[in-house]
Amino acid sequence: MVPNESDSTERGHCTHFVLAQGVVAQVEYCACCGIFHVNIDSLSIRFRATALRDLRDTLTEALAAYERAQQLVEERTTPTQQDGLH
Repeated sequence: MVPNESDSTERGHCTHFVLAQGVVAQVEYCACCGIFHVNIDSLSIRFRATALRDLRDTLTEALAAYERAQQLVEERTTPTQQDGLH
């Protein structure tokens, strides 16, 4: 990763590089500290790489479980072709 100067901010003795930015969240990386800064609205949480990977895996698992549950709900509430036949 070779960050651009425009993608960095000075914070004390550290320089944070913006790695990703979405509508509600931004992820910065500080090479001095080796810490990821996850900013969600006005909340900022610092993670080491291993913890951030674990959070990613946990969120991915949660979203997959949610999508499976939503699919089951849709299957149970959607009438089948046989339901319409008498």
